[in-house]
Amino acid sequence: MAVDAHKAQIKRHLSIHFGISFTKGITHTDVLNELKTLVDQNEIQTIQITEKECIVTVHDQNTKHTLLTRGINLKNRYIRMVDVEQQVTNVTIKDAPCEMSDVTICGHLSKFGDVVQGSLRRGLIKDTNIETGTRYVQLTNCIPIIPTATKFGRFSVRMFADNNRTECPYCTRTDHPSYRCTNKPSRQNQAARKCYRCNSTTHTIKDCPHSEKLCYRCGKEGHIQRDCQTDDQEMYGDYVHDIQEGRDANKNDSFTEDNNSEELIVELNKTTETVFEQTNATLPTSETVIFGASNCSRIRIEDPSINNIAVSGTTLDQIDKLVCQSDNIVNSDYVANVILSLGTNDISKHRSDTEQITANLTTCIDTLKTKYPNARIGICSILPRRGKGSSIQALNTAARSVNSFTQKLCVKSQVLKYIDLWDEFAPNKTPFRALFDLNDPSGVHISKSGIELMENIFEDFINSKCEGEYETPSKKRNRSSSSTPGSSEKQVTKMPKSC
Repeated sequence: MAVDAHKAQIKRHLSIHFGISFTKGITHTDVLNELKTLVDQNEIQTIQITEKECIVTVHDQNTKHTLLTRGINLKNRYIRMVDVEQQVTNVTIKDAPCEMSDVTICGHLSKFGDVVQGSLRRGLIKDTNIETGTRYVQLTNCIPIIPTATKFGRFSVRMFADNNRTECPYCTRTDHPSYRCTNKPSRQNQAARKCYRCNSTTHTIKDCPHSEKLCYRCGKEGHIQRDCQTDDQEMYGDYVHDIQEGRDANKNDSFTEDNNSEELIVELNKTTETVFEQTNATLPTSETVIFGASNCSRIRIEDPSINNIAVSGTTLDQIDKLVCQSDNIVNSDYVANVILSLGTNDISKHRSDTEQITANLTTCIDTLKTKYPNARIGICSILPRRGKGSSIQALNTAARSVNSFTQKLCVKSQVLKYIDLWDEFAPNKTPFRALFDLNDPSGVHISKSGIELMENIFEDFINSKCEGEYETPSKKRNRSSSSTPGSSEKQVTKMPKSC
């Protein structure tokens, strides 16, 4: 006999769970003892401990609601349970005034569902008590769709929810975030970019053949859409010629009001020359572009001519995306220095396949040479990873191999300069702990002191105007006298050629 699929579907409306990855070794008795502090033992049906989670099934909704809203303590850790069927919805609230109380926020959210008691919290900047203005709250019995934009009184706020409660603005579906929508127009797509002078999608403004802004209505130069006379005939009818004649007369009067027109022209020419000279004096003639990943994204050099274009997770074969971003910030003709600090993510991706990494590096350098023909290109060595595990040591071995290839490549070129970061961050072949983020288990990310050191090295490269071989500056100024000197300090400094 056939079984109805809907009737055979398992319902888990009375089951809740929590992860146990941080509380390994717990037993059924440990969980039961904590649950008994909140509910009666007879209300508990099942306690199931799996490899990654603990699932608790109860007999009624009241008991389940109590456990969801109260939470338990296991091994000195507070644990909040969540619904197996994901009936608890996490909502993020943006743009609400910081002066608006939590009670007011909960009151406005009550029209979307039941607010879990004690779940509302305020976002804080890491390691500080400074708020970001973001609120986080949990709802149960939530409505199917939570609006992304609403008002709390007279204040406009934005809201984002998980559990498939937020609509995608591009397709109105709820099974994916907006940044993954296939209908989203790609910002990197050349066809999506347009010229803001002539409104064409075939080129950008720097390649526009027109010298003046075009009228978007008639497509002609000499005026903007607001002054276009194309629709005057339809608007003014039989009086169109009289109105246009009056406009032309007013324009002519504006040029004949001054009897001393010749003297005026001379003065205007002098003023124009002065303004032109001042404008030329302020033109950016020596721009610098830094291409990097997560470590470089934290660099803050207070110089408007230094443009830091760094995106976390970027690899060498994604250089085109970074270059595309630079086109919106700086004119490639004015770029005098380029710093490339990529490769760490390539080591993670390709591991022992150093040939693939060096091939990607060569292609990346060719792209930069073509894009910035007037620039010096500084290639940074891949940073070491902090750690003693065999996997980390294998990754460091691959990084040293790529660095050796990079150094040889730079020696053969007059344009490429090798920036040795490895020797500064790993004196005596051992990563200097103070320069790395000790809270990062991957050993990849550097600390605030490491960022400051990298900033100093980059500034020294930018300020070295000579054409001689660039030497990574000594790190002595950032290290106490008792520290082990790096190999770069042991070498005899090569004097650059005279400028």
